[in-house]
Amino acid sequence: MKIALTLALLLCTATTSFADKSILDNKKTVKVDCVKDPNVMVNGNGNNVKTKGTCAAVTVTGNGNHVTVEAATTVSVGGNENALTIDAVDTLSVTGNKNAVTYKRAVTKDAQPVVSTTGKDDKVVQAK
Repeated sequence: MKIALTLALLLCTATTSFADKSILDNKKTVKVDCVKDPNVMVNGNGNNVKTKGTCAAVTVTGNGNHVTVEAATTVSVGGNENALTIDAVDTLSVTGNKNAVTYKRAVTKDAQPVVSTTGKDDKVVQAK
C-alpha cells in the first residue's frame, strides 16, 4: 500500500511540475538563467522577464508582459497584449490576442523558425 501511494504521489508531482521557473507574480522584473531553469512559464501580468542562454521552452500565458528571450527551442504565447523580443527560436506559436512578437533566427544552425499564429490582432515579425 505504501509503495502504491508513493508511486501515485510521484506521478502527480511529475505531471504538475512542467516549468523549472514559474513567474506567477505581477509587475516584477525577473532574470532567468536557462542553464539552471530550461523551462520557463510566465503566468503573471505586467512583468519584465529576460532569459539568458538557451531555454528548452518559454511559455507566456499571462497578460501585458515584456519578455526578452536570448534563445529557446520553443516559445508559446497564449496570453494577451504581451511584447516578446526573441533572438533565436526554432518553433514559435502565438495563440493569444494583440501580442507583438519579434524574432531573428532559428536556434538550429541553417534552419528557419517554424511560426504559427492563430490569435486575433497579433503582430509577428522576423527582424533582419
